[in-house]
Amino acid sequence: MRTLHRPLASIIAATAMLFAAAIAACAQRPDYTAESAVIAATDGQVQRNGPMLLFHSADGTSQTLIDQETCGADGESADENRCERHALFAYLPDRHAFIVKTSYLEGASFSWINQRNGQSVRVEGEPHFSPDGHRFVTVEASNERPYVIQVWRLTDAMPILEWESPPIEFVGYEFTGWNSNDEVELKYTTWNDSKPQADLPARLVYSNTSDQPWALQGGWTPR
Repeated sequence: MRTLHRPLASIIAATAMLFAAAIAACAQRPDYTAESAVIAATDGQVQRNGPMLLFHSADGTSQTLIDQETCGADGESADENRCERHALFAYLPDRHAFIVKTSYLEGASFSWINQRNGQSVRVEGEPHFSPDGHRFVTVEASNERPYVIQVWRLTDAMPILEWESPPIEFVGYEFTGWNSNDEVELKYTTWNDSKPQADLPARLVYSNTSDQPWALQGGWTPR
């Protein structure tokens, strides 16, 4: 597993807090109140039945995602394979897509599911759409993994990964907004010193004149 390097004391404190919070969250049934409103908007195409999230595609096929809500029995260490919860995060009828958020013992991922045929692709974070709706950007991170930034280009079928950063260590990014269709505003935190530096500016800029369509400016450079 990739490890994000931080001062040892910070790692121990942060890990302990997240571990305790994750176990507490997994010990309780998730709150599906927000999800129920999204499901209602699908007009029966998505249904929740306890731990099961059922998808009906336009082509007649269906698929089911099943929550694993028991991190570990009493006296046992937490098992991340038994702490996985799926929630319908968004319904995008104009894109013929469902967005599912899957929460784990630590961190989360998102899936883009094609409403018409059930085809899916994993994206490494919550999608943030460009002003013209032709792309979206994601920023993924957890305490156990370096950050990954992705830019996806939208097609009529499925999103296509247009650019992905290498795993980013020592610097943690957060999406701030799209300045234009060609520029993404970010902020970042560094852990190179004993005291973190937070809310530092960075951006992701599109260029059609280089081998790489996007360039990350600020905070981190490949080593």
